[in-house]
Amino acid sequence: MILWDNRLLGLSEGGHPAAIDPEDLSYQGRWDFYGTLPRDVPFTAHPKIDPQTGEGYAFGIKQGPGSHLTVYRMEANGKLTQLYALPQKGHFMIHDLMLAQEHLIFVIPPVRFDLAVLFSGKATIAETLRYFENEPTRFLILRRDGKGLPVTIEQPANMVFHHGNAFEREGKIVVDSLLTPDHSVLELLMAWSKDQRPKTSPPQLTRLVLDPFAARVESRTVLGIAQEFPRFDIRKGGDDLRYLYTLESGIPEDLFSSTALVRHDLHRGTGQQVEAGPGRVLGEAVFVPQPGRKGEDHGWLLMQGYDARRDENFLEVRDAGELDFVARVWTAQHFPLGFHGNFYSLPSASQ
Repeated sequence: MILWDNRLLGLSEGGHPAAIDPEDLSYQGRWDFYGTLPRDVPFTAHPKIDPQTGEGYAFGIKQGPGSHLTVYRMEANGKLTQLYALPQKGHFMIHDLMLAQEHLIFVIPPVRFDLAVLFSGKATIAETLRYFENEPTRFLILRRDGKGLPVTIEQPANMVFHHGNAFEREGKIVVDSLLTPDHSVLELLMAWSKDQRPKTSPPQLTRLVLDPFAARVESRTVLGIAQEFPRFDIRKGGDDLRYLYTLESGIPEDLFSSTALVRHDLHRGTGQQVEAGPGRVLGEAVFVPQPGRKGEDHGWLLMQGYDARRDENFLEVRDAGELDFVARVWTAQHFPLGFHGNFYSLPSASQ
């Protein structure tokens, strides 16, 4: 969910955004950015907004014959400007992107949709994904102004969904990403509704330093194991931020059993962990800044959670600086945990 051009947009990456009334959450219709998003290009669930310029960046894989990675700049007037249309050797699964000061960074795993099976209507979308372990994972670096040639850096095959932050330092690009060494998470998604689910290899929170001029990875460091859903203070996006928040699974082979919140101090190389508690799991953290405060530790973390003993969901609030408990709001019901939420101060009284 993003607030853009005074519209609340629900994103799914399977098609165009859905415009939603911010007051009563009613559906207003499909949104195409004043006709600048073609009908055959879906819109990512992970656009990135530059906190300094207010510009956004988004992408989609063009549907139909010929797969093109189409990259857009989201302008202040609410329209899209196409920056790139890059041919791909197949319909790759690209879920997220990273935004640095001058570049956009995509991590493209060796995962492609089997379009013949997909169009047959006999399989779910997850069942049509194919992982090619002998092909590389590609780091694709693009200039934000749409100029220059793309830079591609190949790495061993990894699965990837989500990224943390990216920033530039002395001509190098530092990126934080969640990389999984195999395709087991795809098997988990395909078996999600079954009683018995396969074990998965845990994702690794990995920091890579990319050299775009030499087209190589200068260094690669694992910062955490069995973690996912990275979040940070979006006001610091593209900068050398200090804190990154992730969820950690207490069952390393089950990606979605998030039993702890971890705050990574990226400057000191340390981490602080808070357990969800017995019989509880947590949802992705959302950083909410304190009014009038600019520090990364001056805010709150909002997290959905589920308590199995009560069969009830809750909203947990913690201090972003110390991870101290602030409040817990019980919902009196159970519903599936969501993710990728955001916080906005709307012009009206509601938030």
